Amino acid sequence: MKKLFLLTFSLLCTVTVTGQNKALKINSTSSSKEKIIKENKRIKIKTIDGLQLKGRFKTVGESFIIIDDVKVDLQHIRELKRNPQLISIITTASLVYLGTLTAGLGILIGALSDSTAFWLTLPGAAMIYLGLKSPNLSKKHSIKKGFKLEIINIP
Repeated sequence: MKKLFLLTFSLLCTVTVTGQNKALKINSTSSSKEKIIKENKRIKIKTIDGLQLKGRFKTVGESFIIIDDVKVDLQHIRELKRNPQLISIITTASLVYLGTLTAGLGILIGALSDSTAFWLTLPGAAMIYLGLKSPNLSKKHSIKKGFKLEIINIP
């Protein structure tokens, strides 16, 4: 009975120690707001060197993250943004679809009835360009605005 208890206790301690997930904590120095981004979430960062990376991040140690096999120190990050995949797919698809529809209707109406409708191709082309550029509407956390980054363990 004593051996069973020790085995169960040691198994629970092992699961507790290895079961902790790491996350990136963003603190605002001007207010008491904080945001936590769990590991393996999609983010977009800009470093002090001008390097732009986007993808899923993993933590290494207490002050490094890895994005697309590039190791980045937290002190070298200038800007950080969440980059949710579902929102970027929806915005990209809807902008490209609406732009194609607008340009197509402009060409169709311009060819069949009124030649001034060809001007509709300009906003259609702009919508297609914006959709292909994949806009990110998430809030940007900049170090210049007083945000601090740190890696924490969450249970």
